[in-house]
Amino acid sequence: MPAPVAVVDGLHCEDCGQRRVAGARRAMLLVLTLRPILPAMSRKPQPPQPTKTKWHVYKLAAKREWVGEIEAVDEREVIEIAAKEFKQPAKKLMAMQRR
Repeated sequence: MPAPVAVVDGLHCEDCGQRRVAGARRAMLLVLTLRPILPAMSRKPQPPQPTKTKWHVYKLAAKREWVGEIEAVDEREVIEIAAKEFKQPAKKLMAMQRR
């Protein structure tokens, strides 16, 4: 095997046409490739925030009676808000998601 000839960016073997990177350059290359390329890649993705939807609130009696409309994340939250807002007992209220 012929002696390698120094080139600007590493070592080059004249005979086989392959380029060999010097030890220090190879170590630097490994360090650079193990780091995240973009700063945003290091952060974990955040779960999506629950979106508020509109709910119809009904009072349960002999017939169900529409009381109003509330915007909230889930049914339990709707009943709590409606009980306070409409001054009705929570046991007598029912919520249905608006379509």
